[in-house]
Amino acid sequence: MNKLIQEILLGFLEIFKSPAKDWSVFWLLAPIFLFWIILEIYFDKHKKEALGWNTALGNGLSLFWVTISCLKFIFALMMSHDITTSFGTEVFWRMVAIFFIFTYSIFIIWVSFKHNIKDKYFYPIASPTPIYYLSAVIVLLAYGVLNFSWIIIFDLFILYWVILGLELLIRRYVPEDDTSSENDTLSGGSGVDSFGSPSYGSPTSSSFDSQASTPSTISNNNPFASNNPTSNTSNDDPFKF
Repeated sequence: MNKLIQEILLGFLEIFKSPAKDWSVFWLLAPIFLFWIILEIYFDKHKKEALGWNTALGNGLSLFWVTISCLKFIFALMMSHDITTSFGTEVFWRMVAIFFIFTYSIFIIWVSFKHNIKDKYFYPIASPTPIYYLSAVIVLLAYGVLNFSWIIIFDLFILYWVILGLELLIRRYVPEDDTSSENDTLSGGSGVDSFGSPSYGSPTSSSFDSQASTPSTISNNNPFASNNPTSNTSNDDPFKF
């Protein structure tokens, strides 16, 4: 039992120190963690806002591009090494794992377009936490800085639920941004459309009828206007024969 716990702890140590084996992985890990943190802060500040199909689509596209970059790296390794060796076999299984995550990203994108799964079941698997967590893991796997084993897979599974629990705990104590409801232009009633420009209603027939039926008061106030509306000005024209 003590040996199992020791192996689990060593697995966590291997996960956390793996990026230091190849500093080039931070070209992918840095934007992954940056976007992950930004999205988590956003949803922590706006607790009443749901994930949304468009955000789920964006998350799927992010995972798609990460897997494409990893597949490019793996194909370059396979072209430069003999796949019949043990190293080639290891690279091949890396590609299989990446292709599995690639299929998952296609699934997220497809469902986001079709809306054929209820959002309460789909949003948890398309939220930033699983998407960017898988993105970081697949980068470590593709670059070979993290060698997968049953202990590592078990530690990654535990680490995911630890991160998810910390996010829920932080979200509980982060105060909600109250200014979002005041600046919400989608609530209506203010004469402003969803793009922030004034909304103008279409003219009705009653408005034209009222303008046609009311007498012109502007002409009555004109000091140069004739008081006799039926006066014939054609008789005063000196050029008319």
